Amino acid sequence: WKETSLPFSEWVAARRFYILGERLPVLMNSLMSFSNKNKENEVPAFMALKFLHQMLKSPMRYIDGSYLPVAEGYQELWKRVAEDFDVRLSTPITAVFRDSQGVHISTPEGRHDFDKMILACPFDKISAVMDTDPEEQALFADVRYFPGFRGAFIAQNGPTDGLYWFPESYDADGAPLYLALILPEAVIDEKTCLYSCAFAHYPEKNQVVQALQRSAEDYLQRHFSATITEWVQMQYWPDYGAYFGEEAVQQGIYDQIEARQGCRHTYYTGQLISFGTHACAVDYSFDMIKRFLIHRRFIL
Repeated sequence: WKETSLPFSEWVAARRFYILGERLPVLMNSLMSFSNKNKENEVPAFMALKFLHQMLKSPMRYIDGSYLPVAEGYQELWKRVAEDFDVRLSTPITAVFRDSQGVHISTPEGRHDFDKMILACPFDKISAVMDTDPEEQALFADVRYFPGFRGAFIAQNGPTDGLYWFPESYDADGAPLYLALILPEAVIDEKTCLYSCAFAHYPEKNQVVQALQRSAEDYLQRHFSATITEWVQMQYWPDYGAYFGEEAVQQGIYDQIEARQGCRHTYYTGQLISFGTHACAVDYSFDMIKRFLIHRRFIL
């Protein structure tokens, strides 16, 4: 773990990666932290390695710029995975209590009893209402985030054949090139498409949303002769990109969490445990279920 907790730029230099040279740290850091240029020397190498492995293994994910969307997007994933379960959305959880009988969750509707609990949310977000023990508190004491802005817009004459990443936005040294990535989400008509986007970093000043939107509009016009006709949403994401600090990694935090899986009827998954990205989180979750739960009968 000691080697993997080095800043990624140091790890690249020590391994003499000359094919992409200095662009490799920029590429990986911007993929992992779309919003914090000042964090580029704090991104630990293991995050990049895990992410790069997911992109390179067959079938490749995005490494060649291709984009193969799932029909109906995340709605289809929801149907495949969760539609047969009794899912309660937007339910305030007031307390979580675990004993020898299982897991007991209190909501305004009353108490709900379960055999097992799978935590996919960041631990520090649920611990306020959960009966945490000292070991759990110590394990999740050093959770950090990469906050930033994400957006969605409608544009005419924009690209629809791939995921577009703009590496120059990450090392613009303050120039207004904040747009880092655009992803076509839905075709509205022959010339119009809905996109989601991410910003590599953003100016620490007033009217930041307007500045980011203007930079995106200028960038799409200049590179694609595309016009953004409507901004559907701009959202600040304070708890994006959960990760553990370098010292916790050096001390074997992931091994410690793995050793605790199933303790007090509780299992841990999500981006914090799986190094981030949707693909990694889904892969880890399926692997965890195969290892610990596939032969057991339990209620989600």
